[in-house]
Amino acid sequence: MIKIESYNPSSKKYVAKYYAKDISDELIARVKFLRAYNNAGGNANIKKNIYDSCSVNGKTKNTLLEKVFYSSHEGRITKDNHSEKAFTASQFKTCVADEEFMEWLESNLTELILAKPQRLIDLEEDLKNNLTGGSNTYSQYKKFIMEICIPYSSLANAKIRRWTNKRLVQEIGAKTCYYCNRQYVITVDLAEDKQRATAQLDHFFPQSKHPILGLSFYNLIPSCGPCNRIKSDAPFELSTHIHPYLEDFGRDGMWYYDGEDVDSILGQDENFEIKMEPRGAKSAKIEGNLNVFVLRELYDQSHRDLVRELIRKKYAFGNAYLSNLIRTFPAAGLTKKEAYQLLYHNYLDPKDFYKRPLSKLTRDILEQLGVPL
Repeated sequence: MIKIESYNPSSKKYVAKYYAKDISDELIARVKFLRAYNNAGGNANIKKNIYDSCSVNGKTKNTLLEKVFYSSHEGRITKDNHSEKAFTASQFKTCVADEEFMEWLESNLTELILAKPQRLIDLEEDLKNNLTGGSNTYSQYKKFIMEICIPYSSLANAKIRRWTNKRLVQEIGAKTCYYCNRQYVITVDLAEDKQRATAQLDHFFPQSKHPILGLSFYNLIPSCGPCNRIKSDAPFELSTHIHPYLEDFGRDGMWYYDGEDVDSILGQDENFEIKMEPRGAKSAKIEGNLNVFVLRELYDQSHRDLVRELIRKKYAFGNAYLSNLIRTFPAAGLTKKEAYQLLYHNYLDPKDFYKRPLSKLTRDILEQLGVPL
């Protein structure tokens, strides 16, 4: 519903660049490690040199070896026993993914993490075209991709280098859900470096169908828990749904209230409905988002009190109240945005809608009421 800005004005950072460098460097190191280890065959000395020279931390290396090259009953891999196990163990096996896949991944990982949404789909298609067996082979590699090559679970449950999903949300500067603009999405710092988060990261292109995009920056959308659960694995595409990094509802999707009698029109009661009827070039995509996230129903059933309050203020204060507020208290030096925030407890500029829940609804209803903005 609202747009994500790639540049965070608070930290003055283009977050995508910093995230992509850390993530791609780590994943490339892991892929190189697995390729080299796999190609070393049964040579224990070469395997030891590969292990010792790899920049990936020891615990991660051991986990990768256990998952990729050994059956579970082989026991734990350690720095001291890995090359001997690889040389002697009857259960040692080669990497499940063939060399053409690993080579493509190593060559394209940096772009894969940083590419814009349309390019992500192009890269995924390029991978399928480069695999013997095409889409079928890609599907067979799904588990391997999600657990080993593009391990989003590491970002969600632990960290990849200095990144966690909570930190990514913080760095982006997200404060409300970009899908619904109804819920705060924040991370609270507690004692002993612990955190609690109301934010989740949704995969715009579902990870279950697009596993290779699991850690791509522009595929990770800060969202509230309800929206993430509602969306689940719904097949989102750029032609069918609004992508928050590319666009918002804007003026093609405006909230309005539809009163059924004089009292409701004047805000005397809540006998009205909150509606949205998309129009313009983005109407089909907006409709897609409205339906998946059941936004019409949620807004109408949850936020009539806010709309009624806005109607009451309109008729209590009149259309000139904002300008009068500024003129009456010149010493305060209020700007129009500041006066708006004092009166309506929200943000006027669409670029600031992410800062507070229901900011778009507030502005849309005030426009319908004819309040000069």
